[in-house]
Amino acid sequence: MAQVVSPANLEVYINSTRKIKNGVAVICNKKSNLDKFKNVLQTQFGDEYVVDEAKKRKPRIRVKNVEITEDLNSDDQIIGSLFCQNNLDTFNSSDIKVITKLKMRNGCDLILEVSPEVRKKVMVQEYVYIGWKRCAVTDHLQIVQCYKCSVFGHTDKQCRSAFARCPSCSGNHCLKECKSANIIIN
Repeated sequence: MAQVVSPANLEVYINSTRKIKNGVAVICNKKSNLDKFKNVLQTQFGDEYVVDEAKKRKPRIRVKNVEITEDLNSDDQIIGSLFCQNNLDTFNSSDIKVITKLKMRNGCDLILEVSPEVRKKVMVQEYVYIGWKRCAVTDHLQIVQCYKCSVFGHTDKQCRSAFARCPSCSGNHCLKECKSANIIIN
């Protein structure tokens, strides 16, 4: 016999649902609604289904035009410099993680994963000191776009579209194959 869970009977407010890779994501407007919903599902279905809460990601920031020198070439040295030179002594070393270094003409840009508190403190100043420089800081947003169908939110490996769509001219081909005169290359 199939069991039915009704948000109306539970008096739980659900904003939306959507299919995900291994199940269904349920988006609630309040944490109390989510907790109530989780408890009912776990008691009613037990070990038959896994009920997990999505883990929040830490924010990422971009530190621009960092000069990498001999005393600033490892991730630990960069994090140490950030802590010492920017009054971040109240935070832990686990609050900052170097994700990648993007090589630019005059040095490199750092992508850092930081705690929300560190982000707030750094973004208020709009810059940080690293080594011998004062470097601008911005939020780093990673936006994914499919190279096959040009839709945002997935890559060409997960694309279910049957045909290609050029982002430049909207033709039925990939951007690489576009012969349009108005191609914009960054």
